[in-house]
Amino acid sequence: MDNYRLEIEELILVSFLNQDICMNELDKMEYEDFKLPYNLFNATRTNKLVAKAIFNLQEENKPVSDLTVHHYITEITYVNQDEYINLISKLPVTFDTMQKYLDMLIKISSDEEKLEILRSL
Repeated sequence: MDNYRLEIEELILVSFLNQDICMNELDKMEYEDFKLPYNLFNATRTNKLVAKAIFNLQEENKPVSDLTVHHYITEITYVNQDEYINLISKLPVTFDTMQKYLDMLIKISSDEEKLEILRSL
């Protein structure tokens, strides 16, 4: 499940990071209006940092790209460069596909929460 979560998280995040260069105008507008639910991202520390940085930049009405996110994070803390390079090297997906991946990530998170409850019994 962890590898599956990691791949889904990376596809969602890279789509946000590359929206300025890889998307058609309609998808780009959709990404700009959509607030990333950063609390769903926890496969790696890097993914957590990137998701929170994207959310914060959106809240501040600042541009979101691989460069602005990296700069935002490194102003505050260390980011694993290998994980970050691996993340930004993936191909982005369309907004509709990203939403489907996000639905899958929500289901995975819900299943993990249920599993934790069962383990605590």
